[in-house]
Amino acid sequence: MIRLFTFFFLMAHLAPAQVVDKKNYTITYDSTSQAYKPVPDSKQLIKTGLNLPFFRQSSVSAPWKSVGVEAAIEHKIKPDISLLGALEMNYGFGNRAWLYSVDLPISVRYYFSIGRKMKKRVDPHGFFRHYVAIRAENSLFSNLLYNDNPFTEKYYRGQFVNYRTNVSKYNEAFNLFQYAYVQVGSQFKIKTNKYLDINAVVPITALIYNKLEYTLATPAYVTIKYGLFWQK
Repeated sequence: MIRLFTFFFLMAHLAPAQVVDKKNYTITYDSTSQAYKPVPDSKQLIKTGLNLPFFRQSSVSAPWKSVGVEAAIEHKIKPDISLLGALEMNYGFGNRAWLYSVDLPISVRYYFSIGRKMKKRVDPHGFFRHYVAIRAENSLFSNLLYNDNPFTEKYYRGQFVNYRTNVSKYNEAFNLFQYAYVQVGSQFKIKTNKYLDINAVVPITALIYNKLEYTLATPAYVTIKYGLFWQK
């Protein structure tokens, strides 16, 4: 009997351990020091959805009331830093003026966590956290149409003038690196594949770069984005 017990004891200790491939996986612990199930460490986020830009100013009319659509791809270059590129199409209307624009913004985001609960969650280095970003605006195409009236300023060759012109429609293309600024925001995961991104421009003049004195539309001071996402 003693020999049989010794045999099972040795077999249990000499059995090969199960090998787990931990590459591209993150294991974290909750407040009771119990390990969560390993989750993939995603490096890329693809998203598409609606934009609601607020307080988008203009030199040609009152602040634009805007709505748009966006397709974006975000890639992690470090656990807390990502590079984001997007294609945005925005439509705005103001005081007897209408603006259609296609933009290609590029930004670098630094993600950070606040609070013990966020730091202890399953994906501490995920895309759904608070962030600070440096964002550059690149206008691929802008089309301005306004009612010809004496109360609306006129846009002409990159500047606004105080005399009347003989047309009421202007196109502008490839105004690259028109703006650069700092923004803060939060990106939230809603259910399985929906996201909500709320961000605001840091209103410090020294942190906002403007290539031209006049512009058809400034970046929105506050933007709400909602849509679908896919992780890789």
